[in-house]
Amino acid sequence: MELPPSIRDLTPGPTRIGGALPIDLPRIRTTLIRMPPVNLARPLFLYLVTMISCYEYALADNKVIRFYAVDSYPWGYRADGEDKGIIVDWGKAIMSYAELPIEITLAPLSRILADMSTGRADATIHFADDRFMKVSVLAGSTPAQRSGFITLRGNPIGSMEDLYGKVVCQNLGSIYGEAYDSEKRISRLYIGSYTQIIKLVYRKRCDAGVGLIRGLFTKIQALNLPKDTFDNPLYIDQELSGGLLLSKSTIDQKTAGHLKRVMRSLHARNEFERIQERYFTSD
Repeated sequence: MELPPSIRDLTPGPTRIGGALPIDLPRIRTTLIRMPPVNLARPLFLYLVTMISCYEYALADNKVIRFYAVDSYPWGYRADGEDKGIIVDWGKAIMSYAELPIEITLAPLSRILADMSTGRADATIHFADDRFMKVSVLAGSTPAQRSGFITLRGNPIGSMEDLYGKVVCQNLGSIYGEAYDSEKRISRLYIGSYTQIIKLVYRKRCDAGVGLIRGLFTKIQALNLPKDTFDNPLYIDQELSGGLLLSKSTIDQKTAGHLKRVMRSLHARNEFERIQERYFTSD
């Protein structure tokens, strides 16, 4: 049988290994040594580049999400050496379901907005107002919150104007809509929990308290105060609705899409409401 030229050129001598074709070992070694280095180096280089790219892509998929929660009870606070609160637990549930690691930072609202703008924060849960929508995208909503004022029986308030010149107890860092937050004719005493708000109103240290109405009255019941101790609440007209906000400068479209699907799944399971319930029955 006539050998192909490529093999015939390599087999001029009688050397045989086993029953194989004659092989000229020195000539094969010479041929390999004389091969241009690029013939081996280029495939190896491309292989290494591919492996590094895959590794970096895997790291990107598992990046730690820098999640910020407002430092204000009951949304975010530190107790017993750990971060707690409605927003903190919402964030943990979202990232756990998404299988993304999370790093939680408690901060005042002004810092959250600044860090979302500069890329030092990846995500937060907050009311989707104009300030945040300039620097973030909404990945999904969280339950709307109805806030208002409580006063002692016999000291009713029919409108926000009735609070002018009076002292209102509220949690530090909380916001309740532009009409109340920007009103300068109301004095405020900033404290740290709904229990403190209720006790200070009860002791007449504050003329009124403001917060989530459901949370305040659940806490009143837990404190075993007489049912008629407080008057009917005055609701704030603006019902605040927020959600998961993702930084435009740090979150890619793939991650954003994944988190949007997670938000829909958690809503379908009523997970946000379930988490919120825990803070309406404990302090």
